[in-house]
This record gives sequence, C-alpha cells and structure tokens, in this order.
Amino acid sequence: MLKATKRQPGIKLNQYRREEKVPAVVYGHGSETIPLLFDLRQFLLEIKKNGEHGLLELQIDEEKPIKVLWQDNQEDVMSGKLIHIDLYRVRMDEKLTTRLSLNFIGESSAVKTAGGVLMKNRDDIEIECLPQDLISEIDVDLSALAVIHSSIKVGDLALPAGIRAVDDANLIVATVLPFQETKEDLVVTKEAEAAAIEALSKKEETAGEVAGDVDKKKGVEKK
Repeated sequence: MLKATKRQPGIKLNQYRREEKVPAVVYGHGSETIPLLFDLRQFLLEIKKNGEHGLLELQIDEEKPIKVLWQDNQEDVMSGKLIHIDLYRVRMDEKLTTRLSLNFIGESSAVKTAGGVLMKNRDDIEIECLPQDLISEIDVDLSALAVIHSSIKVGDLALPAGIRAVDDANLIVATVLPFQETKEDLVVTKEAEAAAIEALSKKEETAGEVAGDVDKKKGVEKK
C-alpha cells in the first residue's frame, strides 16, 4: 500500500526533495486537490510491484485508504529523478480509461530463422474497464510472428473479460520486416536528412548573397 502524508504549507519543495521525499497531489471526482508527500523509495517499490498503469491503494496519514491511478509525473531533466507526482482518485463503480503496458514474450521464428527485423510499434495501448478489472500489463507472444511481414494488431490481443481496447483494432503493435527493407528506410532517412541540410545551406548562401547586394546598394547610395 502506498503511504503518504499531507504536505505542510510554507516548506519549499526542494527541501523535501533533498530529504528523498517526493511532492505529489491527488485529485478527481469533485474532491479537493490534496498536496501530498511520498517517500521516494517506497513509492518506487509500490510502482514496481503494481506496474505504472496498475491500480494503487493509497493511505493518507491515518485516513481510510482510497484507490488511485498514477496519472502524471515530472522528472528532473538532468538526473531523470522523480520530482513531482499526480495521482487520480477513482470510483470502483465507474469505468475508467487508462493505458495498459505490453509485455513482449517469446521469440519470432521470422526473426530467428528468416533474418527478419522485429519492429515494436507500441509499448502500451489505451483501454477502458472498471477499476477492479484493471491489470498492470498484458503479454504479447512474439512467436505468432512466423513469417516476414506478419504482424500483431490490437485486435489480436487476448484481453481479459471486462477490458475493452479503445485503440483501433487494426493498430499494429509489433511486426517483422525484411532486413533490406529496414536498411532502405534508414538510407531514405539519411538521404532526406542530407537533402534538408543541403537545402538549408543553399538558403543561407542565398540570404548571404542578398545581404551582400543590399550592402553594395547602400554603399552606392552613400556615395
């Protein structure tokens, strides 16, 4: 269970962070937004156990526990360390829309024996369900990718009862492409990058020539 304390006013957030505490807020369903404080280590352990998109039980001080979802967060741009957390309060009798992590398992024979390249297009999908039906992740078996150009789509995922995919059923989450095709894509990307650089250089040269002409005209006018 996640444990938090109500944040005291008048104390700077950086002071909490130096003490390995993470400022947070919890909100939702018309209830007031409550500023909180978490122990960073304990929070990360709970997230590791329940998953980033899993349903969390939160106790604030000695109050009755409530159900929440990890809604958003901020990270330090240099260290990547969590510096703020947003939690969303849920009702157990109301459906919610959230993300479900994809856990890729197994091995594609198209990659292993046919020399294909595995392309993972999604790390998660959007779903709708009641809070009690929510799971932290779903397995995606890559052994289904038996031939080049085969793919796994959202509609192929074996979602448990009570969970509905919001994303389009034809959205590809993983596919296997020929090595040559991915190589050609890389070449096209590099060629496009080179063309963009060349176009920019020509633009700068043209701008320089125009500026030179303007300077010359100004020189004539001064005479």
